Amino acid sequence: FQPIGRLLRLGKRNLRHRKPNVNSCFPNIHKSNLTVSSTRFKIFVEKKNGRFRMESMISKNFIQEQLSLAYVKAVVFRSGFNMSEPAVDCYGIDGTIVDPPRNGVNRVDFQLKSTTQHTVRENEIAYDLRVKNYNRLVYEGGLPCVLILFVMPRDEAQWICHSEEKLCLRKCAYWVSLEGKPRSDHSSSVRVCAPRSQTFDPDGMRDMFDRLLINGG
Repeated sequence: FQPIGRLLRLGKRNLRHRKPNVNSCFPNIHKSNLTVSSTRFKIFVEKKNGRFRMESMISKNFIQEQLSLAYVKAVVFRSGFNMSEPAVDCYGIDGTIVDPPRNGVNRVDFQLKSTTQHTVRENEIAYDLRVKNYNRLVYEGGLPCVLILFVMPRDEAQWICHSEEKLCLRKCAYWVSLEGKPRSDHSSSVRVCAPRSQTFDPDGMRDMFDRLLINGG
């Protein structure tokens, strides 16, 4: 959608207290309002009495991504591990977890997904992963790479609970290794299942390292 880049630039100008000319982005619009979305931003444009009013906000998906990343960082650093993030998109790798004292190979790459659209089963969490991401995770070669799935409540009001005593980031993350599984020829997504026993917490992360780096998965 061509005008999205222009709208985002106008939104930045608006933050510097300049009045954007939204009409130049949509010279032929006849609707009363319009919503334009990108990965990080959601922009609402309303036409009233022949004039436009524009509001911008961070997208829901971007908020989910950042909360899931905060969860992973909290677990990693609380466990005494280290973590790095690629400066640019690195073939679906969102980060690398490092266990400094471990001899030999001491790092695991991960792809991070957050979701409110999942299925909870007795022993596993089912999630529909895009084919492109799935096929990157089944590849065998290089460092081990796992999927970390951060499961969030469907009600956004429950994502964070806080008081003077605690900050609670809901709900839970699970990890699963897909390496060695067959590639998929599906057009859109593949159903993957993360065992509920493989929680991404300090003990679960140490177990993940032992299984991937010592026992080979």
